[in-house]
Amino acid sequence: MKKFFSFMKAFVGCAVVVTMLATSVVSCQYDDTELRGEIDNIKKELSQLRADVQSQLDALKALVEGQVAVKDVVTNEDGSTTITLSDGKTIVVYPEASVEGLITIVEQDGVKYWAQYNSEGEAVLLYIDGENIPVTGIAPQTRVNEATNAIEVSFDGGNTWLETGTSTGIAKAEIVYSEWQTDENGEYIALYCKIVMADGVEINVPLSGQKVVFLGGDAVYATPGTKSLAYLTVRANAAADWMFQLPSGWEAEMEYNDEFGEGSIYVTAPSVAAIEAGAAKSGAAKILVNFENGTSTIASFFVTSTPASLALNADGISITSYPGVETMIAGVCKKADFSYDLVSESVMNFFYMGGAENATIFQFSSWSGYEAYAAWNSIYNSELVAGEEYVVWAYGVVYDEYYMPLVEPAYVEVAEYRHVEASFEVIETNLFNAIVKFSVTGSNGFRADWELAADWTPASQASWANENWYYFDPSYGYYYDSGTREGNVCTLFSSWNSADGLMPNTEYVYWLINTNDSLVFTESDVTYWTFSTKAIETTGGTVTLAVNEAGSTQEYDYMSVQLDLSGDAAFVVYKYVPTYEASAYATDEDIFELLLDAENMESNLVKNPAESVWCSASTWTLEGEPGDKFTLFAVAGDADGKLGTPCKFDYGYKAIEYNALVPNVTVSDTNVDKVLIDVTCEGATKFLYFVAAIDSYKWTDYCKGTVDGASSYIVMNTDSPYTIFHSDNNTAASYYDLCFENNQIIFTGAEPDKEHVVVVAAMDDNLNVSKAVVKFFTPIMNMGEVVYKDNAAWEANKPVVEFYSGEIVGDFYSFEWTVAPKEGFTAYTIGEHKGNFQENGIDKTDVKQMIAYIANNENVFVCEYNADGYFFEAWDDATNESIGLVEYPGVLCKVFYGTEGMMEIWTTWCDAEGNYYEPFMVEVK
Repeated sequence: MKKFFSFMKAFVGCAVVVTMLATSVVSCQYDDTELRGEIDNIKKELSQLRADVQSQLDALKALVEGQVAVKDVVTNEDGSTTITLSDGKTIVVYPEASVEGLITIVEQDGVKYWAQYNSEGEAVLLYIDGENIPVTGIAPQTRVNEATNAIEVSFDGGNTWLETGTSTGIAKAEIVYSEWQTDENGEYIALYCKIVMADGVEINVPLSGQKVVFLGGDAVYATPGTKSLAYLTVRANAAADWMFQLPSGWEAEMEYNDEFGEGSIYVTAPSVAAIEAGAAKSGAAKILVNFENGTSTIASFFVTSTPASLALNADGISITSYPGVETMIAGVCKKADFSYDLVSESVMNFFYMGGAENATIFQFSSWSGYEAYAAWNSIYNSELVAGEEYVVWAYGVVYDEYYMPLVEPAYVEVAEYRHVEASFEVIETNLFNAIVKFSVTGSNGFRADWELAADWTPASQASWANENWYYFDPSYGYYYDSGTREGNVCTLFSSWNSADGLMPNTEYVYWLINTNDSLVFTESDVTYWTFSTKAIETTGGTVTLAVNEAGSTQEYDYMSVQLDLSGDAAFVVYKYVPTYEASAYATDEDIFELLLDAENMESNLVKNPAESVWCSASTWTLEGEPGDKFTLFAVAGDADGKLGTPCKFDYGYKAIEYNALVPNVTVSDTNVDKVLIDVTCEGATKFLYFVAAIDSYKWTDYCKGTVDGASSYIVMNTDSPYTIFHSDNNTAASYYDLCFENNQIIFTGAEPDKEHVVVVAAMDDNLNVSKAVVKFFTPIMNMGEVVYKDNAAWEANKPVVEFYSGEIVGDFYSFEWTVAPKEGFTAYTIGEHKGNFQENGIDKTDVKQMIAYIANNENVFVCEYNADGYFFEAWDDATNESIGLVEYPGVLCKVFYGTEGMMEIWTTWCDAEGNYYEPFMVEVK
């Protein structure tokens, strides 16, 4: 048999830990459909746990680096502590910790590094290419190892992976308060949060009130090669010292005033030559501030030697300058005519002639930055031509020592624009679509579609375009060419929205995005128009509805009402409500308000119906129990959107009715190898039954853990081959280790020492089912007379168990051993991870418990005596070809997915009378 042993213990702090110990040993064939379902569930849990691991690692890293602060600390009833961060994330820490295998943080010379505890409890620094890994370096990543199902962590960008430990990484978290400062109410001020790791290392992280704030903006401009004239004003009360992290080639300094807790940050930009050699023209910078109370935090700001950012669309130009720019000249020309000589000529014309063709000047009186908008015709003297490409340039004036302007590429920001002309005209609207005329001229490829106006913004559409850039890449061929298109707005292009996707009385937008060479889009790249569909009228309609009883169906958890229409209906809308709520809709106006609700229309609207409409509902869409009553409200409308008279009809799920039969159920033998359950019932033609552990989903979810739940579930699922087993369907029953013979259930899939439940119901000649009878039992293993090590028979009958070979295969330790039983005896042997015993609650000193665990283990090898020897097929590792049968000292057993240094071989055996012998262990070398 095959089994996946797993244990998981999640924690937060240095890491959430999940360790999956798996062995894959096959000794017999069996159907593993149910196991596959359980594995799928484990994989889903692992996927969520992996996300939790990554979230917690990211949260701790952000705390250590000062990117976030602690907002609140609360002690929970179970003794754990919940830390709420300033970005809304939470970390839960626990008061007890075992450090073995733990991913942690170690501080050396004031720098914090990632480390992991070894089996001796020592924190060993982790290394990449011989260098230890600072917390402020590459962000940790996590993954689920598909082979071992273990959560692993990487600190080098995914090149190497380590299994995370199994213990909590944080022992305590508390707020530290000031001893000298109080607030206006006389309460001591909270200074920082002290987090104590499991090894005693303390990490002090800031509270949300201790932070760096930029006053008046967080961006600053500096002319290439010079110190900025403007500065950033930063507030950082009680700052002790600070340091900067800057883009390549940049420098920064801060003048700090202790009295006011404010500073001025000046930046120096790289020279023109340095920028041409690869230094950063612009970029994000950071300042790390250490406060007098021992905490620290980080704030980001933007530095640039570019005078302005440019955004272009069909209407005009948006220019945003940066603090420190006093004078800026902007111009427009055709792309084919652009050169830096043209820019220089325009600049000189402004200085010597007072102006220049196709250019304008901006004077800024404030150093806080400036936003300006200029229509094309206010800068460019000619009409824009559809399909023509233009260049817009912006020059922040830089002077030489003689107060002459210097015009070099490093001082000029350039943006390209292709002029596209588009029009959108609504010719006709109806309930579910609109007939429009859409024209595009001058595009070199575009995308267009419709969206709900209520859920749409130009910024969100630009974001979509950036995420799906391949729709605009010529090599993919997804965009459209210029031209005029007329028709249903939903079918102008190959939209993923359906042809009748619009809803009545709703506002929509139609948008257009033209492609560009960069495949990067901003809000200004989005052109859009709004339109609305026709509204529904609640009077004047003539289409009526009538219930067709012959077409309607009722089941325990499903119902479908067939409504016949009297005329040519354009749509039908309906809704079920519990009958006890139906009185709230006493008038037609009340019903219309219920039915025309936007959410209901989206889910219960039938467009262009045929002569009949089926109004269906199930417990998946309409919560309820068998026998619950519901009221159906429905109305039909014509093509003009006029509603007829609404209909109201009481319906519901089918009620459960039981026959009077009472099965007599007796668990006659609870031996774990074969549980026998006697079932009798006079008048029964068939029994429906299943057996499961009480923590199984069959009992807890399907039956809700109650007799009534089991009764209703069997009635509602009499034809299910997966959870209900019939006396005349032993094929399905044996699929789950069950069969039914001579009025007796034979169950061979029990787990020892775990409470189980058998559920039985009886069916009569009329196919009616009785209430279920439920019996609980705990299977035990029949060990006969246990033979202990101090008995002379133990040593005399002991099988020969020998470790044979082992090797590392990928991430796993694969090993083999042989077992040779004595004549007349059967041996049971497993290769098991040491941790599985404790995780499964097995006491190795409890002989009977160990016998049951080994003999019933799903990875067990059952070894029989063979007087003729033990022969198994062998393979040549070099050629991967069979070399024929080879004789071994005993039955050959193998574990493929072990863990080096953590595996043990355990063996027990029994005689022909079923007497078991005390197990013994052989070391895995």
